Amino acid sequence: MASPAAELYLPDDAEASHWAQKGIALLQEGGPENLRAALSCIDAATRLREPLHKRGNPWYRYNLGGMWINRGDILRQLAEKDAPRQALAAYDRAWEVLAPLPADAEPLFRRRRTLARLNRAGILMVEANPALLADALASLESALAEMLGHSGDEGALPLLISLRATQARALAQQGGWPGAIEAAEEGLALARRSSGDPLVGGLIGGLFQFCAEAYARHQPHFVPEFLDEALPLADAAGPAGAARLVADRALRHALGRMAHRSFEARGTPDAEVALARFSQLRRYAERRSPLGAGAED
Repeated sequence: MASPAAELYLPDDAEASHWAQKGIALLQEGGPENLRAALSCIDAATRLREPLHKRGNPWYRYNLGGMWINRGDILRQLAEKDAPRQALAAYDRAWEVLAPLPADAEPLFRRRRTLARLNRAGILMVEANPALLADALASLESALAEMLGHSGDEGALPLLISLRATQARALAQQGGWPGAIEAAEEGLALARRSSGDPLVGGLIGGLFQFCAEAYARHQPHFVPEFLDEALPLADAAGPAGAARLVADRALRHALGRMAHRSFEARGTPDAEVALARFSQLRRYAERRSPLGAGAED
């Protein structure tokens, strides 16, 4: 969607861009003093852009929403008492500003709207509060519904994968491990569609580790199947040997869990199945790597 160029060069917008760029540079430098200075810059840009978004040009609305997201991102990094509440308010304001933008008119509109909901969910997940976690998951599901409705938007893959990774962590915090593993697996499936995007590559390692550890702890008999399918992807995306170390650790943990389950099942109808699963897992570990043959609980 083309923006009316003449309108975008209004003096107030040009000045807002100056403050925004300065604020983002300070945010990237990090450190408390730079973060506070960045917040002042972003607030100056926001004050200039608030009146502009009412002129009818959707790009002014898009730019203003970005300022509120930046404000939330800065506040998330400031270790100050009221910062989380203020960050949440900033993401809510970003959503309010961005919500009227037409999803089909420009991919950037829905991506920025999704980013506001993703970052909002991250704030809500900081405290292990059931009500806040439910709110976080609702934000993520809303964002996923919009983004998955435009599956041809290849530029949105890193954002989609981040949504799935965050959803997996939120579900895990709730104790919903089957759903958490499914969400992380969905994230890995999306990553396989990428053609070497470095942003996607940076997300694969975290998803692989999450799944490997979750399977080892909760569904250890599925660890071999997961590793056979996902290890090549993670191995290619990360530092040399990093994914294999994660895989070996998951195998040892899974063996420990299966050994414990087999011991507990002695004398019960489940004993034969538990022992068979443990033996299968041990043979897999021995074939794969000497490191995997030892068990840890």
